[in-house]
Amino acid sequence: MGLLTIVCSVGFLRFRIERLFFRNTPRSMLLTLDLLSTIVAIVLPCTLLSNYVLETNIILLSTVCLLQLKAPSVSPVDVTTVFPHTLSTWRRLNRTFVLIYTCVCIYAVDLPIFPRRFAKTEVTGVSLMDTGVGLIAVIVGLSNVAFLDACRRRPLQYFALLKVVARAILPCFAVGILRTVVVKALGYPEHVTEYGVHWNFFFTLASIRIGGFVVASALSRMSDFDAMNAHFVLCVLLACFQQWGVLGWAQRNHFVRSSSPTPNKSADGSSAAGIAALVRANAEGLVSLPGYLCLFIYGTAIALLLRLHLDLPVSQPVDKLKVLCVQGKETWRGDPKKVAMAVLFIGALAFLVVVACGESSVSRRLVNLPYIALQIGLLSPLMAFFICCVFDFPERKPMTPMRKDMIPLITIVSDNAMLYFLLSNLITGILNLLLDTLTLAEWQPAWFATTCQFLLLTAYTVTCPLLTLALSSLPFGRSEAKMNK
Repeated sequence: MGLLTIVCSVGFLRFRIERLFFRNTPRSMLLTLDLLSTIVAIVLPCTLLSNYVLETNIILLSTVCLLQLKAPSVSPVDVTTVFPHTLSTWRRLNRTFVLIYTCVCIYAVDLPIFPRRFAKTEVTGVSLMDTGVGLIAVIVGLSNVAFLDACRRRPLQYFALLKVVARAILPCFAVGILRTVVVKALGYPEHVTEYGVHWNFFFTLASIRIGGFVVASALSRMSDFDAMNAHFVLCVLLACFQQWGVLGWAQRNHFVRSSSPTPNKSADGSSAAGIAALVRANAEGLVSLPGYLCLFIYGTAIALLLRLHLDLPVSQPVDKLKVLCVQGKETWRGDPKKVAMAVLFIGALAFLVVVACGESSVSRRLVNLPYIALQIGLLSPLMAFFICCVFDFPERKPMTPMRKDMIPLITIVSDNAMLYFLLSNLITGILNLLLDTLTLAEWQPAWFATTCQFLLLTAYTVTCPLLTLALSSLPFGRSEAKMNK
């Protein structure tokens, strides 16, 4: 939670500093400011300042308070003058934060400077690296509202919907297959106890998207309010089913391996035995699917919650229900603070579940109920912070955008999320093949080894978004940007 507070503080300071010193500056200067903020908010706390998280928070929060007191006349950032659609802005902020943090840690974990307490746990426990895949499942679910709207269009264009589904799923399956083939061919080290022998997170991402599309299609005849409630109920049911149904069955039948893969001793060469062996070899990836689908559906439910209570009405404002806010027939504005408190309340309930089950019961491998609750609880404060930043502005109509993007880094990463994630994984693999990072700790003197590791991670952090920007002009990048907006 301390790392999360650092990100929020640095993000706030980045906004205020731009308003004070960088008005009407070129986009390249703003991008440089974004990259520096990323290094301060993510790279430093995960490496050089990992033992001083509390002290870093005190310094940053004190700076925020002083800046607020000394510069009270500076108006807050008016996102309506930059992004005309505030719900899209909020969704992009969450997506960018999770992706950047995850991708930085993907390579940082290979460096000795990265604390081992932040690395992934083998079976149970809580660590920084365990949160990445769960939070990605939530932020992907935030965008599923668009498919829900597409299903509501009449007459239903089956081919058009099928095309949308294929564009969202097939790239994930293709990348998953390619990753498995390349890893096996190169002998790249992997943890088969994480997803299985052949399974990887790209297969999981494609599978939960299929599940989310099926749920959205089934609930497309409902109003936003009913669909929101149905998604929340389904989220709870899936979490319970995962904990006491799927995992209970898997443990009774010893379906999931405990530590390391055991060789298949079956001599039966039939196709049924081969399929059974293949399924058992990828048991962890298959067993965790309902849990990740639960997080995906939770993300969709939160997006519907915000659209109901905060987003500007596009048509038929009478259909927006009075639940957490006050509305009128012609103009409607919600109360962002109440919605943020509702999201925080959900997060508090999730943390109570984790406390009741115990920290030692959290398992990323199995995506059990405590893990699901932990991801919801961790992401809730960030969601609430972004709600207050994006939606808390004076009552008036949105103005014409002043420029294309207020935060260039958000535009690059959010609009090209898959490309950024792929490049980060690819660059990580290339660096690990070219350089044995474990030997960096043996360099002398010690401060030189630490400096080299930090500079290497900083270069990686800067290169990934810049390379994404350079490749975003390709046909794949342009089509993905349209889908993510």
